[in-house]
Amino acid sequence: MSFPMGMPFFYFVFPEKTLRDAPQTIFTAVKVPRDRIPAIQTKIAANFPNISAIDVTETLKIFNHVMAKLSLIVRFFALFSVVAGILIILSSVLATRFARIQEAVYYKILGAKSTFVVAVFTFENLFLGLVSALLALVLSQTSSSIICSKVFDISYTPFLLESLYLIAGTVLLIVAVGLLPSISILRQKPVIFLRTQSQE
Repeated sequence: MSFPMGMPFFYFVFPEKTLRDAPQTIFTAVKVPRDRIPAIQTKIAANFPNISAIDVTETLKIFNHVMAKLSLIVRFFALFSVVAGILIILSSVLATRFARIQEAVYYKILGAKSTFVVAVFTFENLFLGLVSALLALVLSQTSSSIICSKVFDISYTPFLLESLYLIAGTVLLIVAVGLLPSISILRQKPVIFLRTQSQE
């Protein structure tokens, strides 16, 4: 039994032989087909009057329904966070569009090919996605571990393989979202850009 922090609590420890003959209550669980529950309850009540058979099916259904709603809420906010992250990446790419065009033009003037420019942009988004995914993983695993151990008092399973899949998916998503708006930048002709800058 746990008590709030700061409140006094006591433990009573007795030898086994002291409580051996005392009245005891034993709990056990049995899984049976749902359609046979009423018949089993009737037989138990008729043959063993001191045994109480409790059907927890409805309780489990209600609990499952509540957990399904909570899972739906968590998934909604997770999807909302993913969409918000995609919009942030797109806005950052569009906000730095001129700088990216200028960077791509300078690379091409210095003799770099389009594949090199793509590799530079890819590495940039890859680094951004990897750092973001690792930070999110550390925060989620740490908070989940604390909630499981401190709040629910249950064992925590990190699901490392699924976490690696999430990291890979996040990195691929950020690289794709970061590169797609950059296609028009890569097609920008250095001469046209320099001519526009000289006219300004």
